[in-house]
Amino acid sequence: MVMGPGPGWKSRVGSLRRFRRAWGMVLCLLTCLSAACRRQSPLIPYTAYVLNQQSATLVAVNLADFHVTAGLPVTPLSERVLVRPHARQLYVVARSGKITIAAFPHLQFVAALNLGRSAHDLVFSADGRTAYVLDPLDHEVVFLDCQGGAGSAPESAAPRVAFRLHLTGTLHDL
Repeated sequence: MVMGPGPGWKSRVGSLRRFRRAWGMVLCLLTCLSAACRRQSPLIPYTAYVLNQQSATLVAVNLADFHVTAGLPVTPLSERVLVRPHARQLYVVARSGKITIAAFPHLQFVAALNLGRSAHDLVFSADGRTAYVLDPLDHEVVFLDCQGGAGSAPESAAPRVAFRLHLTGTLHDL
C-alpha cells in the first residue's frame, strides 16, 4: 500500500511559498532603502581654463566655487586655448603669430614661440607629438615638434619649429 502525503500538506506548501515570497519582498525593500540612504559622494572639482583677451591672461577657474585659482600672462590678441593630447600642456594661440605654452593644472609657463606674422588653426597629431599651425600672412604651414628634448617630461617639453612649408595662394584653414 502506497501512502500519499499527510493531511494538510497543501496548506504547508502554500504557506512555505507565501513565506518565501514575503521574505524576497523584504530583502528587495531593504536593498532599495539602503541604496537610497547612502550619502552622495562629493563632486570632483573641475577646472576651466579661460582666456581673458582684455587683460591678456590665461586663468584657471575652479568650477565648484567659481574662484580664480591661478593666472598666467599670455601674448596680447590671443584667440584660442588648446590642450595638447597625452600631455598636461595648454597652447595659447595669438593672431600675432606667437604661441604661449603653459603646463597645467597649476599654470606654469613652459615656453613662447614666435612663428611669423600670424598664426591660425593650430592642430595636433593624435599622439600629441606634432602640431601644425597655419601662418596665412606668410603663406606657410609650420610643423612643430612638441616633444622637446629627449627624456624631458611631457609637461615641461618646449616645442620647436621642425619645418616650414611655403604654399602659394590664399590660405584659410588647415
